[in-house]
Parts: sequence; C-alpha cells; structure tokens
Amino acid sequence: MTGENAFAYLAALFAREGHTLTRISGAHGGFQVARWGHTKSLKSLDEARCFLHQISGNKNK
Repeated sequence: MTGENAFAYLAALFAREGHTLTRISGAHGGFQVARWGHTKSLKSLDEARCFLHQISGNKNK
C-alpha cells in the first residue's frame, strides 16, 4: 500500500471511530488525531496505527 493509500485507509478507520486523522505540514511533519476538541500528535503512520488499535478496542488491526 502506498503512503497516500495507507493514509486514506487509516483516516477512514479513524472516522469510523469518530476521530479525524490529518497530516501536519511543516518542517517536522507528522499526523494529528482529533475528537471533541482534543488532539494527539503522532510522528508516523505506524504510531497512528498503534493509537487506532488502542482506541478501537482491537476491532481494527
């Protein structure tokens, strides 16, 4: 899966859990997950996958 496809797939899985996944532009890049005004910054898609695993109760592997 290419980087863009992996991001789109993870964004869809986060949306199913009521969260948004966005890309952070800038020197350091990364990603941000948000829900109810709270955000979590993540350095990589691997970190995003791990966080999704935590919040989804193992539904999304």
